[in-house]
Amino acid sequence: AFPLKDCARCHHVKEIVYKVKATGTTNFSHKKHLTSTPDCGTCHPKLFAAGKNKSVSMAEMERGKSCGACHNGTKAFGIDKCTACHPTRDRNYAVKGAGNVHFRHGQHIGKYSCSSCHTKLYGISGNRSAKAVNMKAMEKGKSCGACHDGKQAFTVKQNCATCHKAK
Repeated sequence: AFPLKDCARCHHVKEIVYKVKATGTTNFSHKKHLTSTPDCGTCHPKLFAAGKNKSVSMAEMERGKSCGACHNGTKAFGIDKCTACHPTRDRNYAVKGAGNVHFRHGQHIGKYSCSSCHTKLYGISGNRSAKAVNMKAMEKGKSCGACHDGKQAFTVKQNCATCHKAK
């Protein structure tokens, strides 16, 4: 026979999809986790009940709750690796008279952590409901201008065509 800790040999495990309002759908893969940690008792019932569980905030995870018990940067990648679980989407902004602006998360994620902008400059959902920020405000350090100041990255006063794809 096999040990009782090999629950998945008899009990059906499924892939779980969490609907996170602020960041979008987040997937949890039992299959991936069982490959590295085949003992279901590592998580159940210590961290999670079998079935539906109460939502846990990122702050609680940082204190070792839920996924944060293992995803602490020692046992597994830290929860500061946001894109390992949360999807990113590029953003398009229609700028009247100046061409559309296409923001690429991928270009920024390689150089900066998500927390560099979220929630310091933008809400978690990407500031979509906030008022548009004009170039004068950016030149004073608002929005993109917080980094695009000529010191950390090219200044918003130059290279207009980098962001504005005007015809």
